[in-house]
Amino acid sequence: DLEDWHQNAHDYMGGDFENACSTADGITKYEAAKTAGSVVVPGCQQIPPIDCGGMSGVDACNMVKKHMVPYANADGKNMECWLSYGKGTNMDRQIESDLNKNNV
Repeated sequence: DLEDWHQNAHDYMGGDFENACSTADGITKYEAAKTAGSVVVPGCQQIPPIDCGGMSGVDACNMVKKHMVPYANADGKNMECWLSYGKGTNMDRQIESDLNKNNV
């Protein structure tokens, strides 16, 4: 359920919605993106490279979806954001273990 997901957000996404753990540099990038606004305009969806270094996964996704690419494409679909972990990393193994435990 949603409450369980929020409780696990820190472990799975590197932060939670209330208290993400970005570095000072990451927070500066997030604030600059909020001030600068969208990097696209309605009808134009060519997205430039975006530097999320130093940001928690939650902050990075929020920065991109809320402030940099807030518009839907021509099909009415908004940008999606999720985190993935490199094959064989500790987090990848933990997720795989959890999925196997829960028969997902």
